[in-house]
Amino acid sequence: MLKVAREFFHLPESERLKCFSEDPLKTTRLSTSFNVKTEEVSSWRDYLRLHCYPLEDYMHEWPSNPPSFREDVAEYCRNVKGLAERLLEAISESLGLEKDYMNRALGKHGQHMAINYYPPCHQPELTYGLPGHADPNVVTLLLQDDVAGLQVFNNGRWVAVKPMPHTFIVNIGDQIQVSRIIPIC
Repeated sequence: MLKVAREFFHLPESERLKCFSEDPLKTTRLSTSFNVKTEEVSSWRDYLRLHCYPLEDYMHEWPSNPPSFREDVAEYCRNVKGLAERLLEAISESLGLEKDYMNRALGKHGQHMAINYYPPCHQPELTYGLPGHADPNVVTLLLQDDVAGLQVFNNGRWVAVKPMPHTFIVNIGDQIQVSRIIPIC
């Protein structure tokens, strides 16, 4: 996944721009988090946002370059979806619920992916990654490379997380943190 992501972001700009859109409702789109015309300090990130589940509904929209992109990303999506489902089973069991409780309570699952790229910047003092935020979904599985930047909010302050390449960070999203678990009868 990391290899094909790097390959995509190192394609010529003209090739990457085939996926560009400012429409947040597009299910496949390349966009950016910065606007050099309006910002003094920029969220310096390009990203490719993909809807991933069900694969057959979205895969045809994904980039066809690099040539292995669709196959590689589809395999990654299938594996990550399986991992997320196993995590939800473990969370259910850890709460004393039936193994499939979360999956049943959530109903139809969605799956989205953002492939982030932080391009080199000639004025890094005028950039930052993403502003502080919470993930609105159930769980986020973040595949790390060797780029530092992830922070977690702990005891009232943001703390840097040292990257561990080729590992996942599992973020519990708002849907689990703010909801009360009410048994399904």
